[in-house]
Amino acid sequence: MKQYDLILPKSDILLSGPSEINELCKPLQRFGINYVSHTRIYEDGSFIDVSNNSAVMDYYYYQTDLYKEYTPDIMPDIVGGGMYLCSSFGCAEPIRHMRELFGIDNVIVIIEPHDDYYEVWNIGSDRTRHNAIEFYYNNQDLLKAFTYYFKDKGATTIKKYEQDKIKRQISTPHLDYLLSKVQLHNTEKDAFISEMEAERYYVYKDTYLTKREYACLRYLTNGFTAKEIAQVLNLSSKTIEYHLQSIKTKCNVTKKSQLVRLAKSLNILD
Repeated sequence: MKQYDLILPKSDILLSGPSEINELCKPLQRFGINYVSHTRIYEDGSFIDVSNNSAVMDYYYYQTDLYKEYTPDIMPDIVGGGMYLCSSFGCAEPIRHMRELFGIDNVIVIIEPHDDYYEVWNIGSDRTRHNAIEFYYNNQDLLKAFTYYFKDKGATTIKKYEQDKIKRQISTPHLDYLLSKVQLHNTEKDAFISEMEAERYYVYKDTYLTKREYACLRYLTNGFTAKEIAQVLNLSSKTIEYHLQSIKTKCNVTKKSQLVRLAKSLNILD
């Protein structure tokens, strides 16, 4: 089933940066790292994707529909910041294609949460680099230094891509997919909460969320946008935004991403 559609910019826009990005990635070549992609995901679900390999980008977005199997989720905070094996995200087909068609292997994912967006880095080596994973984990300081360098020297390129972001087109199948994710992992939790029928959910000693606010927060934490929450709860997007603003005011935060992190830190939700 098609999980969602993307509204892609023209291919000449999305594939226009590899020469500039290649130059930025040269310091990594001494370690056998031959593939870097940098994705920046914004709160509205749109994102940019910059890579040093235009062939991979073209194949991934325009020649095939592999992006449906591995496109950064709207809320990487569900996973959390840090370093992960690409295979942890269940994207077997994209990994196989990268290995067999482009000679890219040993791909890791680095997730960096920020207040207004998330950054996702995919870093891979050639197939002969058998100790690549060990290298990544033992030299995270070098990779971190590279991300700072990349964002500094590549700021102009990133701004150019931000002029024509990749947009996520919400569709019923995508909503079904999100619902299945929540129901798969939270069936017992949902049943338990529905049986309690609590009217107030205290987050601090004298601060509580209403039942509707709590429902909005649960869906937000599981990666739903306000528009998708509105569809699930059969309310208007404006009403959902009102509830989310009320939650932010009560919890003394200003960003949705801060709200999600706060909810997880308070162990309100998994």
